[in-house]
Amino acid sequence: MRESMILLFVAAIPLAAMGESESVRLEDYARDIAPIFRRACYRCHGPDKQQGGLRLDRKQDALAGGEGGKVIIPGKPDASLLMRLISQPADSEDIMPQKGPPLTRTQIAKVRAWIEQGARWPDTAPGNP
Repeated sequence: MRESMILLFVAAIPLAAMGESESVRLEDYARDIAPIFRRACYRCHGPDKQQGGLRLDRKQDALAGGEGGKVIIPGKPDASLLMRLISQPADSEDIMPQKGPPLTRTQIAKVRAWIEQGARWPDTAPGNP
């Protein structure tokens, strides 16, 4: 019995090490996503203006979507309109944000990962009155 426990423990060490090195970084709304939204989205989809009925500075409103329906589908970045719009080529008429510089590849990847990871957005995050 003791030998099998030792063998099991020794066999698990490489698996544990592999899991740590290949783990996916969890995106944090306040640290990673809110600054992107604040810089690129709030001008048109924030507290002062909600083009298309979309408000991205408050969790409940952002997850509800706008006139065109939901834009963030937690767990499904490919089904999320937000991903399609921020991933457009820079010269596309549909790219978001329409004003200012487009999101960087890193920013787009963070938003994608955040949505894929369930779009976790704590109720206590900035922008949630």
